[in-house]
Amino acid sequence: MDTEVSPRKIPIDRLTLARLKNDFIALDLKTTGLDSLKDQIVEIGAARFVHGQAKETFSARARPDAPTFSHAGKPGGAVENVFDAPGEAEAISKFVEFIGDALSGKTVMCAHNAGFGFNFLRRALTRSHVQSKIVYVDTLAASKAAIADLKNYRLETLGNYFKLNNPLPLRAQAGALCCGEILCKLLPLLETRDLSFDDAVRGGGPNRPGKGRQVIDCPENYCAVSIETTGRSLTWDKVTEVAALKFISGAPADSFLASIKPDCPDARSVWRRFLHFIGDFILVGHNIHLDIDFLYDSVQRCLHLPLANDYVSTRSLARLLLPHLPHHGLYALADYYNCRPITFYGASSKSQLTAQCYAKLVEDIVRIYGSTETFCRAFPCEGTLFR
Repeated sequence: MDTEVSPRKIPIDRLTLARLKNDFIALDLKTTGLDSLKDQIVEIGAARFVHGQAKETFSARARPDAPTFSHAGKPGGAVENVFDAPGEAEAISKFVEFIGDALSGKTVMCAHNAGFGFNFLRRALTRSHVQSKIVYVDTLAASKAAIADLKNYRLETLGNYFKLNNPLPLRAQAGALCCGEILCKLLPLLETRDLSFDDAVRGGGPNRPGKGRQVIDCPENYCAVSIETTGRSLTWDKVTEVAALKFISGAPADSFLASIKPDCPDARSVWRRFLHFIGDFILVGHNIHLDIDFLYDSVQRCLHLPLANDYVSTRSLARLLLPHLPHHGLYALADYYNCRPITFYGASSKSQLTAQCYAKLVEDIVRIYGSTETFCRAFPCEGTLFR
C-alpha cells in the first residue's frame, strides 16, 4: 500500500513572512497533461532562496511510463529526449535530497498556482513511498492579495510587472527561479497589509449573526460550493473565485463560476448573483466550515446581508461513514471513489469533485444504512464534533 503524503498550503501570516524572508524553496513542474490521476511529471525544477537571493538550483527530467501525452503534447518544450531520461523514482529521489528539511516542513516551499503542482508532487511522492510534511505558499494567491490592478496573474504577467530578466520561462528550473523572484518582490508588499497576527494564525473571525448551521443531511436539492482565496486568514484574506453546482432531485441543473478581484467594485454584482443562484438551497462543501465563513464575510461586507443557508460537510459525512480511511481530505476521498473533475483548476474543479464525492457517499449511505433517513437519525449533528 502506498504511503500517504499531503503537502499543505499555509497562510502568509507574520510568522510565515518571517520564514520566507529567511529562506524558501521555489518549485516548478512540467507535466504530460493536466490530470494528476493519469498524467505524469516529466521535469522538476527548484531553486533555493536565502535572504531574498537565489543560492542553489535543481533540475531533473523524468521518463513517463507511456509514450503518449494526454493533453499538452510537449508542454513548454520540456520533454525533448525525455524518454532517454531516468525514471520518476530516480528524479524524485534526487529532488528529495535537494529540498532537504523542506520535506519535513522546516523550510517553506512555493509555487505558482501551487495546488496544481503540489497535487502532482503528492502523487509522485506517494508512488515512491516517500513520506512528507511539506508546507507551501501560492504565489498566485499572494500576488492577488498584494496587487489589485493586473489584467491577470499569470507568471509571465507578473514577471513583466516586476521587470524580471526571464518573464516567460519554458523550462522547469527557469520557472522555479521566476516564481522565487516574484515571491521576493511580493514579500515587502505583503508586509504592508494590515495583518492581524493572532487571527491569521488561528483563523479567528467575528461572530456571524444569522449564519446558517451545519446539518447532517443528504439533500437531493443542493448546491455544491467551493472557493479560492488569497490565503486562510479570515481577517485579511479575500475570496478570489467562487463556484457552485446546483442539483435538483440529485441531477445537475445549473452552474455558477465567478472570479473576484479583491476590493473591486464589481464584487457586489458577483455576490448578488451568487445569492440569487443558491437561493435557499442547502450548501454542500468539503472544507465547508472555513468556506462558509469566507462566503458569509464577503456577502456581509459587500451587501450587508447574512448568508443564512444551512450546509453539509462531505468531510464530516466521510468521517462518519468511512472511519477506516487514514485521511478524509477532498483529494484522498476523490482517490478512494475514483472521482475526476472535468476541469483541473481552481474552485470549479473542487466543486465538481465535491459533488461527485457527495453522490458516492450518499450511495454508500443507502447501501449500508438502507436509507438516508436512517443514517441521519443515527448521527444528529453536534456542532464542531463532526468538523
